[in-house]
Amino acid sequence: MREVEDEQYPTTLAKAIKFTAKSYPESACFSPDGQFLVTGSADGFIEVWNYLTGKIRKDLKYQAQVCVCACEDVGEGVSECGVRVCE
Repeated sequence: MREVEDEQYPTTLAKAIKFTAKSYPESACFSPDGQFLVTGSADGFIEVWNYLTGKIRKDLKYQAQVCVCACEDVGEGVSECGVRVCE
């Protein structure tokens, strides 16, 4: 049986992602495999980031302010992310 490891939190800042006053994230989540950061912004953009480099992998325009995003593993190496818009 495997020994349980204590959780360790990051102690150094690898990369900072800067946002403007009108384009700040309302929600953020990591993909289940930990490779990407997904943000939902106040200006309606959903962005998929390579958080290690700080570069956008995919930029999607939505028609409303994004309040919540969540990602889950749906099996066989496939991840699914969903968003909820603010009302």
